[in-house]
Amino acid sequence: MDRQEHEPVTIEALLARVEDSRYRELLHDDKMRRRLVVQMLAESDDPILREMGEQLRDGLVTPAQLMSIPEYWEALRPGYEALGGIDLDQVAEQVDAPPDDPDADR
Repeated sequence: MDRQEHEPVTIEALLARVEDSRYRELLHDDKMRRRLVVQMLAESDDPILREMGEQLRDGLVTPAQLMSIPEYWEALRPGYEALGGIDLDQVAEQVDAPPDDPDADR
């Protein structure tokens, strides 16, 4: 079926698909998700994001404390605003990709 002809994926349908994918554990493990976000921030090329991640990782601040700092909020704003434009069809393709697919996590 042509990509243009099928119904768009909904959040509910995507979450149901994740239940049967290699991402299931990540969906249900809050600590794992938080740890991965902090790790991504701490390893960022952006010095402000890296600073935020290091502070979170080292337990110096909480996420709420970070959001009270205008410069940090401004650093996160583009990513936050981009969430509304996520292509759920593309995410569904990644969820459905076999684990050994080198393009699966792009």
